[in-house]
Amino acid sequence: MRGLVRRNGLDVRHASFHADMDKLVNALRNAANAQTNTSSPFMPAAGPMDTRSLPDTKHVSTANFVGDVIDESWSRTVVVFFWVKWDELGPEDIMMRSLQLRVLQSSCARFAKVKFDDHPIVAKELHVESVPTVVVFRDGRPIERFSGVMSDREILELAQTHL
Repeated sequence: MRGLVRRNGLDVRHASFHADMDKLVNALRNAANAQTNTSSPFMPAAGPMDTRSLPDTKHVSTANFVGDVIDESWSRTVVVFFWVKWDELGPEDIMMRSLQLRVLQSSCARFAKVKFDDHPIVAKELHVESVPTVVVFRDGRPIERFSGVMSDREILELAQTHL
């Protein structure tokens, strides 16, 4: 396999990439608790769902990241897509749709979306600095990472490797 990781200059199999998962889980749980304990009349607790989503796509927030991604990755692969909402349809929207379809074709995987701007704590803890970014989780840990728009061939390669 032509390493998707090398393209980004990172080797996610290297120990320095992996954050201490206990620290990550605790930070996300603390952030989730802080969000549920505070409310603002200007910021709704949950925004409207993206209507362009396909069925079985999980919209992940800081509050449910540990349960819906890390915990679930012990039973099946979870592909997490970090995204932002643009005014126009862009290449990342097409990439997201293609990736969603590949994941949904696999019965042993889940597709999850994290809106980058709405959940900066999750992005920070996973060192996501640009969008689109895809992080694949298995056994409670990130095992693959890709930043930037992926071609159909790269999406197929990712799917064949991990799904």
